[in-house]
Amino acid sequence: MATSNQERLQNVIGLVVWADVDQIMVRAKVFLEEFAPNYLADETLHPDNLLDQLRMDLFNASVIDYLDGRGVEVELSVEHDIATWIEANTPAMVSANLRLMEQQFGAPGVETHLDVVKLHQLIKLNVFEAVQQRAIEECWATLETMLVTLTEEAAD
Repeated sequence: MATSNQERLQNVIGLVVWADVDQIMVRAKVFLEEFAPNYLADETLHPDNLLDQLRMDLFNASVIDYLDGRGVEVELSVEHDIATWIEANTPAMVSANLRLMEQQFGAPGVETHLDVVKLHQLIKLNVFEAVQQRAIEECWATLETMLVTLTEEAAD
């Protein structure tokens, strides 16, 4: 059975979103390995504030710095809460990933332009945004669990 253009596009979107999640996880693990011990050893940090401070710094180092480093125009601070930040910044992530996909068509020209037009005809932005948002939310939930486990183990 032949794979439709829509199925191929869904696979590409999945790969692009997976690459974002993978890079965020790598950055988060490096941050936790290198810097979390310093937070846990800092006696000036009140235990009630430790988890919150570590959470925000982990989010900045893993999610915001990764996206900003890719040139994604996201808010560089979390004004309310992380879930709201993810929801508000998902369109910017999708836009950057769409540009990345467009760049893969090659040098500017008529054929490239036609390919980009075809891409935009096939893509359903609301679906792409839902996939991107869900993936980042699940990634962050995993990191939150890792963070809570780390702080609980350190408290024992």
